Amino acid sequence: MKRVLTDIYVRRWVTLIVLIIVLWGFRYHLKDLASLMWPVIAATVIFNFRAEITALLRRTKRIGKEGAEFEASSVAAQIMAQPVEQAMREVAPGESNSPYILQRVEAIRNELNVQAGTDQQRRENLLTLRFAQAQQARAFQAVWLNIFSSQIDALAKMSQGNDLIELTDYFDAHLVRVKQLPNPPAVPVTFDIWSSYLVRMNLIYLDGTRGAITQQGRDFLTFSTQQNLPRFQGL
Repeated sequence: MKRVLTDIYVRRWVTLIVLIIVLWGFRYHLKDLASLMWPVIAATVIFNFRAEITALLRRTKRIGKEGAEFEASSVAAQIMAQPVEQAMREVAPGESNSPYILQRVEAIRNELNVQAGTDQQRRENLLTLRFAQAQQARAFQAVWLNIFSSQIDALAKMSQGNDLIELTDYFDAHLVRVKQLPNPPAVPVTFDIWSSYLVRMNLIYLDGTRGAITQQGRDFLTFSTQQNLPRFQGL
C-alpha cells in the first residue's frame, strides 16, 4: 500500500517536472502557444490532483467575493465515520498495528466524539492534551524505574513544605543500604551523582547540599500514588 501511494505521488511530480521542462524549452514561443498550452496544463494538473481537489470541494462551505470558506467540522466527521483500520491505513500506510493499539485508538475517538463532537479546534486541543499527558506519564514511569528509595524519601519530606532542606541525611541512608548489599558496587554513588539525578529530572532545586521540591517533583509523587506504582527500590 505504501509503495503504491509513493508511486502515485512520484508520477504526479514527474508529470509536473516534465511540463516545466517543456515550458522552459518553449519559453520564447509561449506567447504564440499560450492559447493552446494553458488548457493542456490545467487539464493535466486537475487530472493528477483530482483526489485532493475533490476533497477540497467537499469541504467548501461558501464561495464569495472575499474568497472560499471551508467547513472544518466536516473533515473531522468524515474521518471519524471511517472504520479504525481504514483510518489508520490512510494516515500510516504500510504500518501494522496490534489489536490493542486499535482498541486504544477507538477509545480516544469515542472520547473525542463525546467531549468535542465535530468541533475541529476542540478535538485538536483535547487530542493534544491527551498526548501530552501520555508523554508525561511515560516520563514519570521511567523516573520511577531509575530512582532510589532514599531519593523518594527525600522528595516526600521536601513536599511537606517549600523551604530548602538538608539532603545529606537521605544520602547517608542510601550509603548505609548500599553497604548492606551482598555485593555492593565497587564504585559507590557520590552525593553529586545522587542529587544531580533529581535535578536533571527537574524534581528538585539544589543549593549546595540543600534542596527544595519543584512542581514537577510534586506531580511525580502524586502520579506514583495515583498509579499505585510498586515500591521495589531498595536503596
